[in-house]
Amino acid sequence: MSSEPLLSSISQTHSVGVNQQNFQSFNDLVRLGGFPVTQGIQRISKVQVWGRDRVEGIEVTYILKPDPFPQAPHVLIHGLKSGHAHPAIPINGRTRRCFLYSLPPLIALSTDRQFLVGVYGQRNAANNIGSISFVIFEEDSGRVEVQGPFGSPPKPGTAYGTFGPIVAFAGTEESAFGLCALSMIKIDSHANSLL
Repeated sequence: MSSEPLLSSISQTHSVGVNQQNFQSFNDLVRLGGFPVTQGIQRISKVQVWGRDRVEGIEVTYILKPDPFPQAPHVLIHGLKSGHAHPAIPINGRTRRCFLYSLPPLIALSTDRQFLVGVYGQRNAANNIGSISFVIFEEDSGRVEVQGPFGSPPKPGTAYGTFGPIVAFAGTEESAFGLCALSMIKIDSHANSLL
């Protein structure tokens, strides 16, 4: 009998935003986590969002499962972090950098007690990701906190959202446009009965 733990059940939401063939795809669970051979991501510890009239970029910090020693967090940037949507077209005002949340340092006891359990927002008429919000669950207190919206909630807009333990992001990006589409990867782990 193998001593290897079974992989948790993984699901991925539909992509929100604009997808075209010439856009570059990304999948953090594959790139960092080694999926489908293994699942090496322990959790998301921090997310930063950049945007003005839409979400232009996100920076996600992942903590990987120790194997067997703790590793430094891994940071992946998707989309634009700069103040210009296109290098040739200056824009009045800078892109806002919205600090979402930062969990305690890797060595803190509460590091593994907070989880990203929801992402929701609105798309605009062009199907761009207009706004994004995050739902955080703190296991010790049972407290749920919402951070956001980041970007600009369009009026009218089309709502999107998913709830459940989110372990990674996937989507598409383009060098001049930034973040084009976003999909959430959820995990159903029996290791934590609360989630």
